[in-house]
Amino acid sequence: QQALNVNKHTIEELNTFEEPEIVMEKFLKILSPYENKGYFDRLIVGGYNVVFDINMLLNFFARVYHPNHKLDGNYWIYYTNFYKYIQNRHIDVMQLVPLVEKKIKIEFKSHKLEDVYKSFFPKETYEAHNALSDIQMTIKLHKLFLRILELT
Repeated sequence: QQALNVNKHTIEELNTFEEPEIVMEKFLKILSPYENKGYFDRLIVGGYNVVFDINMLLNFFARVYHPNHKLDGNYWIYYTNFYKYIQNRHIDVMQLVPLVEKKIKIEFKSHKLEDVYKSFFPKETYEAHNALSDIQMTIKLHKLFLRILELT
């Protein structure tokens, strides 16, 4: 229930979502151009605290491919299916936060996406825990951080 509240969904809405197998089929269709390509031709996952997202994707692969398996945090057996499409490295904008803090001599309220974003863009409105909004905030912060750190 807590996860539903954070993401502003109800049980009724959840019951209208497509079955995981159908979602996986659609997801793999999007990823299919990268399947079994050379390592550097596969996708790189990027995001804010992206390890959380990668673990969610691995959990999703596990539930679809091995529905009766107890998910105990050991995702190694699902890597084969997942990493046919994606490199095993990632870009995590959150990892840049301490470098930015040091560079501009500021300490953020927290390293949560919405807190860091609000520090730079206090007048902008956003919808936290909305996937598209989170992506837009992350991209904007990433570009700003690269400029602050003089990496562009």
